[in-house]
Amino acid sequence: EKADLNSKLARMNLAVHGLEGNIRIGNTFYEDHHQLVGACDFVMANPPFNVDSVQVAKIKSQVGENQTGRLPFGLPGVNKDKRVSNGNYLWISYFHSYLSQKGRAGFVMSSQAASAGHGEKEVRQKIVETGDVDVMISIRSNFFYTRTVPCELWHFDRAKPPERRDKVLMLDARNVYRKVTRKIYDFSPEQMRNLAAISGDAQGLPPGANAALTLPRDVPPRLVWGTSLPYTAGRCRGRTSRRNAPSRTAPTAPSSCRRRGSCGNTNRWGAGRAVRAVVPR
Repeated sequence: EKADLNSKLARMNLAVHGLEGNIRIGNTFYEDHHQLVGACDFVMANPPFNVDSVQVAKIKSQVGENQTGRLPFGLPGVNKDKRVSNGNYLWISYFHSYLSQKGRAGFVMSSQAASAGHGEKEVRQKIVETGDVDVMISIRSNFFYTRTVPCELWHFDRAKPPERRDKVLMLDARNVYRKVTRKIYDFSPEQMRNLAAISGDAQGLPPGANAALTLPRDVPPRLVWGTSLPYTAGRCRGRTSRRNAPSRTAPTAPSSCRRRGSCGNTNRWGAGRAVRAVVPR
């Protein structure tokens, strides 16, 4: 953490949750205090989006596949001022480089990263060609307390079996949400269970098994994203209402329900009908 105040807040947050952590002062783009390349079995992150003006002169030594190469896929694009104009793919490259041969990563990223062009497109192609991209989930705006931007959840799996290495599960969950306040949305436990069930089904796992979104068993339950909860199929219990109905890309609820997941009731749908899923070659 480059800001001293933020590092203190982070330590306090860890203490409040009964956790321990090694948080150091520094700029992650320019320093790797923890020497993480190839050392992590699990990575979970929510980095700042669209950071600009990263100085190329300070990061060019990171390019390459070696012991200290945090940028094995090269730089995502350099402007005339010799700066990386958008740091999204620096973060993505870092997370991939930190994984061990059996490592898995889950992180939040700007939705722009999935379709960015030029140098970012070249880095994205190299990452996809590794076969390590496992699941991508598109999420609508208003899931952050202080920002309204949409985002995507990326998941890497360095140990994907050969038969799935040329496949990526892409879930369009932009119309899967629960309205908490006028400006804040989130996923209900049932919706999170459903996303995990779909992911597990694509991986050939039995219903209820831990899927790609599930954290290690020794992570405290209150910190788990919700995907380790058992999946239960059933019917939507929401009230019938035609007001504020999202688009038809929403989950397929029973015909009597017009809210399609936007309510906070105990909605439960079958795994095959919850989210439109695409598995391209």
